[in-house]
Amino acid sequence: METPAIELEKILKNELSLHNLLLEAAIAMKNAIKKENMDEIAAASKQYDKLTCQIEIQEEKRLEITDKIVRHFKLKNRINLIKTIALLPAEYGQRLDIIRTKLKSTICELHKINASNSILLQESLYVISKSFEIFSIASQKLNGYKRQGKKDYVKINQPIFNQVI
Repeated sequence: METPAIELEKILKNELSLHNLLLEAAIAMKNAIKKENMDEIAAASKQYDKLTCQIEIQEEKRLEITDKIVRHFKLKNRINLIKTIALLPAEYGQRLDIIRTKLKSTICELHKINASNSILLQESLYVISKSFEIFSIASQKLNGYKRQGKKDYVKINQPIFNQVI
């Protein structure tokens, strides 16, 4: 049982380091959104996507290892990570539980930053949509002026120049 437990520990450590890098990328994206720097937003987004793919690969490996551990104990159904760690000997279980707890807290922090980024992006999109709405209204001709109808002159009884208003 030693090898799968060690493999699980390596995978969880890799997953934790990738989530920490993802958290850094999310913070960089938040700062770039606040600065309105499109180049930095694009770079942070690219880094974010790359790390997300790497995390998915680590998650798949973790699921394979946990399935291997579950099969070793002759359990039929897939169980969650906490229960899998509980099956392992105490020497591995404690270390794995510490890593899992750190991973969970990092994911919670990442969720907060992502929610903040989402709100910032929604506000930016709202401002952009309102700007386009103003542009479209300003580009329309005024109602009633369509160069139709007859010309009408109004005679002014008093001159409008050199008057105090």
